[in-house]
Parts: sequence; structure tokens; C-alpha cells
Amino acid sequence: MLASFDTALVFAVLGPLFLLAGAWRLLGARHHAIQGRIWCTVGAILCVVALFLLLR
Repeated sequence: MLASFDTALVFAVLGPLFLLAGAWRLLGARHHAIQGRIWCTVGAILCVVALFLLLR
């Protein structure tokens, strides 16, 4: 049986995780700067979607 989960909760958890991973890449080695910016962008998009779903 599949357990149901709240989509907004998934986005609310994944968004900050992507932001943290992106910040970690940006603060790390210099050759990961582009990947870090992309991870931060994806994290920001996920956070905005989570906020939209929570306020809807």
C-alpha cells in the first residue's frame, strides 16, 4: 500500500536542502561555482513552489 504524502511538505523539505547543498558547493572548491549556482537556483524555485502550495 502506498502512503500518501503532502506535496507542499516535500517541496518545503527539498528546497532548503538544495539551497544548503548549493551554498556548500559555492563555498567549496572553485571549480564547482556553476553547479553551486544551479543548485541554489533550483532550491529557490522549490522554496517558492512550497510557499505557493502552503498559502493556496
